[in-house]
Amino acid sequence: MKNKKNINLCKVLSGIFLFLSLLLIINNYYEDYKARNMSNEIIDEIEKELSMISLKDIEDKDLTGIAMPKMRIGDYDYIGEISIEKLGIQLPVMDDWDYEKLKIAPTRYSGSVYDKNLVIAAHNYRSHFGGIHRLNIGDYAKFIDVEGHLSEFEVVNIEVLDPTHVEKFIYSEKNDWHLTLFTCTLGGTERTTVRFKQIY
Repeated sequence: MKNKKNINLCKVLSGIFLFLSLLLIINNYYEDYKARNMSNEIIDEIEKELSMISLKDIEDKDLTGIAMPKMRIGDYDYIGEISIEKLGIQLPVMDDWDYEKLKIAPTRYSGSVYDKNLVIAAHNYRSHFGGIHRLNIGDYAKFIDVEGHLSEFEVVNIEVLDPTHVEKFIYSEKNDWHLTLFTCTLGGTERTTVRFKQIY
């Protein structure tokens, strides 16, 4: 009799865990869906503004040390957009980060594209940085600021970092990269980190 009760209890608990797992999966898909739609709307706004900038307005000059310009869209400031053709993503980048902003779009974690030390964080939504673990050395990314300055990058390093080692996201003894993208691994305990060198 006792064994039968234990078996029934195990079945009930298994059912509860299965139900909770299903709820988590549905929630993740919903969050991804919302983030994709919001990011697409913001990209449309940025693209509309960029289409009004003529090429003569984009001077080829050294921007080192200059604060990156911002564009206000809704309640948030954006510094530009990141695109990775291999992953089929084109995403807005918010000026600064917090956990709530990450639910909308990738965010600047630190640095500047002008100073060649930009670090961008995003959730691992499929529509955001969920696919960056599929990048390989030699793959490309582009960053366009809100004034139309284009920078192109090539992957030079891919690593998985412990999230407590914050300094490793933003600093290298060799300083051999100019752009870093990172996101949580699938389990959330580590960070997939992709380093790029500027090529243009």
